[in-house]
Amino acid sequence: MKRVVIWGAAECGRKVYEMLQQQSELKVVAIADKNVQKRGQMLYGMKIITPEEILNLIHNGEIEVVIFAFANSFYKEAAAMLRDCAVEAYIVPRHIQTFFDEYTSIEECLVSIDLSKPRIKQFDVNLVDHCNMKCKGCLRFSNLVETPFFADFDKMIEDWRRMKELFWGVERLKLMGGEPMLSPDLCRYIESAREIFPDADIMVTTNALLINENCTELFQTMKENYCFFDISLYAPMDERIGQVENILQKNDVWYIINDSKGDFYKVLSREPKYDMDEAYEKCTARNCHHLREGKLSVCSRPQYAYIMNEMYHTNIPEDDGVWDIYHLEMDAWELDEKLSKGFEACRYCAPPVSYEWERATIQNAQMSDWFVD
Repeated sequence: MKRVVIWGAAECGRKVYEMLQQQSELKVVAIADKNVQKRGQMLYGMKIITPEEILNLIHNGEIEVVIFAFANSFYKEAAAMLRDCAVEAYIVPRHIQTFFDEYTSIEECLVSIDLSKPRIKQFDVNLVDHCNMKCKGCLRFSNLVETPFFADFDKMIEDWRRMKELFWGVERLKLMGGEPMLSPDLCRYIESAREIFPDADIMVTTNALLINENCTELFQTMKENYCFFDISLYAPMDERIGQVENILQKNDVWYIINDSKGDFYKVLSREPKYDMDEAYEKCTARNCHHLREGKLSVCSRPQYAYIMNEMYHTNIPEDDGVWDIYHLEMDAWELDEKLSKGFEACRYCAPPVSYEWERATIQNAQMSDWFVD
């Protein structure tokens, strides 16, 4: 029997323990938790230990398997703590924790991870660049994209597989745009995302204008792959959002709603006059890494700055804070560290100036929609 430590003494850890009692290949010999109030308490006849004590047990050869059983958002740091430890490691993804009652065996609940690799917190992708909402000051300049542009499906999946070679997983994968529901391949993207990233929270970030009773294939694909809608609520949806919620609830589709009407602001400066580290620390998108055509960037702006530069003859950096994932001169640990720091384009980020949501097409959009000076 392999000796196991369960890291997590809350509900998830308890369910993992109970499932493990139904089979004979794994034996729980320790339970750990980072909550100082739980340390020293007894659970299932075992004293709850600290995460640091897990390392001692591993080094002494007393542990062969570690199961992480807590919130998805803490897996990156916890797994990094055991970097290069010679043990098997597993996590219980958020979607499994959310729908635990649907699972009957521990094998279904555990996802194997590679402790020699880091985990990336988040990256998002554009399935399309165009949008049916045309928000003024769109951070990805989608309202300036007149000709529909669709990502290359095969190339996208190749990029995802490369990401999986670099990182053992990702906390959040956001399928975005533009408006991702305009992609004819949305269901295929969802299926591939779950296959490649079994640990991830997979979400379709949408304005919900296209959600209706006829989306049965999409709804079924989302349910089968535990993908959910991340709905950005803008003014045009105010009167319809109740109807959309009824449709999603009727079809048992997982969703969250973000009231985004107050989130619009312009933040760009025409000159690099701000401290990049300070700007980065204050940025709400600092963990929103972006993957596009084989390149991974700290945020999406460098990869779309060309749209602004071509239209308004500005000079927002397009290459800084961007790395080719196929030609790296570093390992993924160093890459992840670089993704977590400010970069030159941050110097073009001014303190944000808010404004009311409205539409603006390429015909009436103005440079002042994005620039504070």
